[in-house]
Amino acid sequence: MADEQAIRARAHALWEAEGRPEGRDTVHWEQARLELEQADPFAIVPDGATVDGGPESPPVAPPRKPRASRAKAATT
Repeated sequence: MADEQAIRARAHALWEAEGRPEGRDTVHWEQARLELEQADPFAIVPDGATVDGGPESPPVAPPRKPRASRAKAATT
């Protein structure tokens, strides 16, 4: 289960990203909760970021799956 403070920080980031619309707090809260529940708990946090939802924290987004490397075929 996601931490309430983390959900609040993510919901706030979603609200700001949408231009601070009124009346969408429940939608942002639920989206943030779902994102954080699906996020990898072992994801790497960027240098200088905090994980406590403080003002220096970047918006929390679900981790992306790494792309498969595309090996170039050797041409002769």
